[in-house]
Amino acid sequence: MFDSKKIRQAYSSPMAKANSPGGNVKLLNFTAAAVNRSDRVAILVGEGVNGAGVKTIYHQLVAYGALPCLVDCNSERPVITEYIDLNVDQCVSTSRATVYEAIVIPDGDAFAKNCQSNISTLNFVRQEYNHCKPILAIGAACLVLERSNISSVLPSGLADPSIIIGTSAQLKKALAELNAMLPQCAFPLLGTTHK
Repeated sequence: MFDSKKIRQAYSSPMAKANSPGGNVKLLNFTAAAVNRSDRVAILVGEGVNGAGVKTIYHQLVAYGALPCLVDCNSERPVITEYIDLNVDQCVSTSRATVYEAIVIPDGDAFAKNCQSNISTLNFVRQEYNHCKPILAIGAACLVLERSNISSVLPSGLADPSIIIGTSAQLKKALAELNAMLPQCAFPLLGTTHK
């Protein structure tokens, strides 16, 4: 049986805080809302990513009560990255996209170019899309969606509700839109088909 009180206690222990994703940055404050929602959101990171944007995304998702996980697109195992001062939790080549409720692809021209040539990253994004889960693409990240053959328009001509596209200037608004979709997960999108 799911006991949220025991989980909150486990996450609030000194050992859990010391080993939390985010390492030396005190970002994770597991609240009752976060434990009960358990919305894991993958934030793709890699060389050339906009580090300031990733930090903003991470902080905002934590504030919303989601559990952000940094997923590295460049290596076969998680590493501490030099482009952001947060610990990476997973990597695309060894992680399944379906364990996340949403994916955020941050801005960065070089990052988008690297992701476009990485088959594991494209498969990761496509797998999330095929499960009708929300994808937020910021700025140049739209190129990753294009390379993955993901359109923001359904074959019917209507906008795809699972795709959120924004610019770095609209980041907080786009994250609020993503947060509004998280409690719903894919359930309202089950009537749509991605073919």
